[in-house]
Amino acid sequence: AANDQEVKSVSLAYTLTDQISVSYGEETIERSAQATDIDVTGVSASYTSGGMTATFAQVEAENTNHTAGTDREVWKIGLSFAF
Repeated sequence: AANDQEVKSVSLAYTLTDQISVSYGEETIERSAQATDIDVTGVSASYTSGGMTATFAQVEAENTNHTAGTDREVWKIGLSFAF
């Protein structure tokens, strides 16, 4: 079909200690009718102590909407508590 889409993803997560974990991932989105692929990479980390979890994530997307030069970047920080 003219608008077939293929997504290729890979990710790696590792628990450093009982409290700390990290992950990294990459994704490529190809669409048959588009000349430019979308490339997404991201990294995240979390720290847990008792009932509290702190998280950090950074995601970068290149060629969003299959348009060259339309790059985006997102940073997220989170803090959650369990009672």
